[in-house]
Amino acid sequence: MKLLSGEDAQEVIRDTIQFFSARLHFAEFDLATIRSLKARRDPLYQVHYITALNTTGQSWRFTFLLEQTYGVWGAKTMHCGSEGKLDEPLELVDCPWIRLEALFEANTFYAYGEVFDKGYQIVRVRLFDQGGLVLEHTVRDGSVLFYSEQLPTVPPLQLELYNNSGTLVSRQTEKLGSPPSVTKEI
Repeated sequence: MKLLSGEDAQEVIRDTIQFFSARLHFAEFDLATIRSLKARRDPLYQVHYITALNTTGQSWRFTFLLEQTYGVWGAKTMHCGSEGKLDEPLELVDCPWIRLEALFEANTFYAYGEVFDKGYQIVRVRLFDQGGLVLEHTVRDGSVLFYSEQLPTVPPLQLELYNNSGTLVSRQTEKLGSPPSVTKEI
C-alpha cells in the first residue's frame, strides 16, 4: 500500500515525513534537516536511508522503500526511530552482515538492507529459504534489494555474503523478532 506518491523520490520522502509529523501527531521534524545517508536506486524500486532532526534537536533515522508505478514514485513502506548507536551484537563487530528489513504483501516479497562489509568487499548476496526460494543480488551503494512474486515459505531466511573473488565470507540467519545470527566463513 502506497503511503504518498510524487514525481520525484525526494518529494515523496519529504512529503511522507511531513505527513507523519503533522497529521498523525508523530514527532515534529525540521524538514530543512533531512539528510540522505545512502540510497539504492533500481529502475522500479529505491531504498533510501535518511536522517532528520525533530524540533527538539533529536536525530531520527528513516528507511524508505519506494516503488515506481506508471512513472510516479510512491512510498511502499517506511521505518523510523530515534537515531542512536548502531545496535550491533558483539559477535558481529568484525563479521560482515546485513541489517535486513522485509515486507510481505499479498504474494509479493521485498527484502532490503544495509550491508556492513567490514572491509571484506561484499559484492553479492544470496537470500533463500528451505522451501526453495532463491534470490541473488549485487551490492550497490552499500545496500541490497530483493523482490520476488514468490513468498518465503519455510522460515528462517538465510543470507550468504560473497566477496569480489566469489568467496563465501559469511552466512546469516534471519528470524522474525530477533537479531541475526551470523557465521564468518573466512
